[in-house]
Amino acid sequence: MTDTTWGNNTALDSNIIQFAPGGGSSGISNIGTWNDTNAFSTQIRSDHIYPSTFHNIGTYNKQGNGLTIIEANYNNTGTTNVSAGSLGLSGGGSSTGVFNITANSKLESLGGTHYLNDAATSGAGTLHIRGNSIVNVNGGKHSTPLAISQDGQLQGANTFDGPVTWTGGSIKGGGLTVFAESLSITGDMEKKIDGGHILLPPIVPGHGSMFPPRTTTGGFNPARPGRRRRSDPLHIHHPASTAALQKNKWPRK
Repeated sequence: MTDTTWGNNTALDSNIIQFAPGGGSSGISNIGTWNDTNAFSTQIRSDHIYPSTFHNIGTYNKQGNGLTIIEANYNNTGTTNVSAGSLGLSGGGSSTGVFNITANSKLESLGGTHYLNDAATSGAGTLHIRGNSIVNVNGGKHSTPLAISQDGQLQGANTFDGPVTWTGGSIKGGGLTVFAESLSITGDMEKKIDGGHILLPPIVPGHGSMFPPRTTTGGFNPARPGRRRRSDPLHIHHPASTAALQKNKWPRK
């Protein structure tokens, strides 16, 4: 397909696409442009016996103001633009493409296990991990604001350059998560760091940090672990820094 418009629903939970139960491992492969213009909430429902898949190889545009829930596995190797409302992914999937999330819009992980391997998230909207979902982020560039709540789970080795709000859920599994801009830990729910995961929260420049001031470059001096040279690039995974973290010691400049 080259250009598909899915829209013009007039009531909540209408204009639903259903992968019929028992119909085998059905799917949609979008190689063109898929325009989701539904004004009200809708769904792409999966066959829970034979998992279904939505492959976005081209461009998926979420343009309607409602919530669209995709129960099928969502694999994004192209570009997903969330410019209005919320796009909720509840079936899992694997993505290496781009997610653009504009202000006042959300890309929500609602269930399943999602792998973002060298994918990119950008925009002033929100990447929200909640429900019983697992989002495994490895590499890539992530500048959009991140929210973790309820029983949402973040895994992998990753750096988030946008603001982060953590009100519930967990960060777990082997790896290092860097929150480079700001981190707000709030609310009454328990927050867990588990499975040997290392969390590196933002550091105030000039207070003996692993990070250089945001306006400069900087990195670790291999000849003097724990110290950095302003001319060096930043190396988050330097063995000296990881060892210091595991011993609950902060490297000094």
